[in-house]
This record gives sequence, C-alpha cells and structure tokens, in this order.
Amino acid sequence: MSDDRLKPTSEKDDAQAKSAATDNGSISLDPGPFQDIPREIWLIFLSAWALLFALFILFFAVTVATAFVLTIAALFGLIAFGLPTVMATQGRCEGHECRGAIQTRTGPVSVAAAGTQIVLIPAAAVIGLTAFIIFAL
Repeated sequence: MSDDRLKPTSEKDDAQAKSAATDNGSISLDPGPFQDIPREIWLIFLSAWALLFALFILFFAVTVATAFVLTIAALFGLIAFGLPTVMATQGRCEGHECRGAIQTRTGPVSVAAAGTQIVLIPAAAVIGLTAFIIFAL
C-alpha cells in the first residue's frame, strides 16, 4: 500500500502544507497574495486616485449640483478603492524579499515592471487631467 494519503491532492492542500512549514520555523516559499508587492506601490496608486478626485472637485465643482455629483462619485471611488487599501495593508514583505521577481499568472515580472503596471492608469489620468485644466485656464 502506498502513502498517497500524505501527498497534497490540490493546490489548496499544497498551500496549506507550505503554510504548515512556516509554523515549524522555516521561511515560506509562497509569500501569499499581494505580499510580494511593496506597500509603497499601493500607496502611490491610492494617492494618485485621491489626487485625481481632488482635482475634479477643486476645478469642476462650480455649482451646487456639480459639487453634489462629484462628491457622490468621490464617495463611490472610496468604496471601489477599499480593495487596494486592503492590499496595501497586506503588502508587508514579512518573511519574503520584495526585491525579486513578482509571480503573476503570465510569469514573473520585476518589482519595477509590476509597479509601473499598477500605477500607470491613475498617474496618466492625473497627468491628463492636469494638462486639460492648464489648457482650459
């Protein structure tokens, strides 16, 4: 009779086996979700979105109705960005080196490449809105 009962039967069992190895004092090979991305990347991401909403409110809220709509949109944005906030709190790099490659579904990427992909859209939106405001004035 073979010991097939001791082998992991799924990815979940394999992950549990790895986390059990950490309980025994060894370093985890799998950092867990979002722990391999430095916290600073998520802070830049959230700051860029906050700046975008602040620019919208400062420069486009010229009437009470517009201010109301922009405030509702900003509050909705706060709800939508709760998930990246949670990701930022999980990105502590405890027991894992944050300078190596970040594992994605399509393969490993560097921290700089992952940070660029995460921050690109909100940063471009802030730059575009700032240019629009400058040209409009």
